[in-house]
Amino acid sequence: KGGGRERGFPERPLGGAKQITASIGRAARPKDIFSIVGDHHRELDHVHVGMALDKLGKMAHGPKAKDSKLDLSRRRHTADKDFQKLLDLTHALAKQAKFGSHSVAKMTHGMARLHKAGRLDATDESVDATLAALEGEAVRVAPDMNSHSVASIVWSFGTLKRMPGDKTWAAL
Repeated sequence: KGGGRERGFPERPLGGAKQITASIGRAARPKDIFSIVGDHHRELDHVHVGMALDKLGKMAHGPKAKDSKLDLSRRRHTADKDFQKLLDLTHALAKQAKFGSHSVAKMTHGMARLHKAGRLDATDESVDATLAALEGEAVRVAPDMNSHSVASIVWSFGTLKRMPGDKTWAAL
């Protein structure tokens, strides 16, 4: 259970969904998020997964990226076992149709930002499977998307150099 401490995130029992959400919100570095995922992956729900991917994307390539406390030591997040757990959870929850339109757009956008910053490769098998599951969710929730979410999805696929399927284009 010392995973949090050795990764730089203070070890303390989180004790519930709200505290996990708050901890992800306070995370200052990718390794903080990975630590939370590693220690609490069985407790994470669609809110936590969406928030974690969105925050990782912002950390990798956000407005404060040049002067933030980013952990640049791990160039590819896909090498991290806890990031793989996050991708697996995202894939599983997408297959269960757990995400709303805003979450799908933010997670896809987060993954595109990670790709743009060189933190993941869209052709990696686990990343590709996760993106395919998110694309399926985009088709399902497209009727509920606002124009910003649609634009975010389109930008994300372009950034990932991934052509959405015909069903996705029609739904968007």
